[in-house]
Amino acid sequence: MKKAALLVIFVLALLAGGFVASPYLALQGLGDALKAGDPVQLEARVDFPALRQNLKDQLNAAFAKKVGPEDSDNPLVAFAATLADAVVDRMVEARVTPAGMAQLVTDNQNEPEKKYPFANAETAFEGLSLFRVTLHRADGDKLNLFLRRDGLTWKLHRIDLPLAALDQD
Repeated sequence: MKKAALLVIFVLALLAGGFVASPYLALQGLGDALKAGDPVQLEARVDFPALRQNLKDQLNAAFAKKVGPEDSDNPLVAFAATLADAVVDRMVEARVTPAGMAQLVTDNQNEPEKKYPFANAETAFEGLSLFRVTLHRADGDKLNLFLRRDGLTWKLHRIDLPLAALDQD
């Protein structure tokens, strides 16, 4: 009886350890894919449809906030908002792809000193299926990335852009 109870405890501890370690392993894989600029690996580690929609929503909301409700009666502002929506959609659709992200990362890295993208990141569980990664940028802004559990794996599905700079006039 004691052996069976110990075995159950051991298996539960192993499962809990695997659950806690799994987003860190996924983050390591995402970092390796970004560092290598590998579109195939990025495709496996990022939920691109969800990420694209998230970024479009943030950028469109930032534009709408910048324009403000007092300008809503102006037909030129309405036209600009429609144009901005189309520009944001096309820009996000074009760049937030496995190849686009790989190109963006490799264009911004010096070949001899390719660094692991999440070396100084803060991490935390936001729930059983949500994991937050906070990157501290050189300008003092924070960039939050969110991985969501997708079955037994974790995928990047949301990035909270530091859009506070747009609020400053």
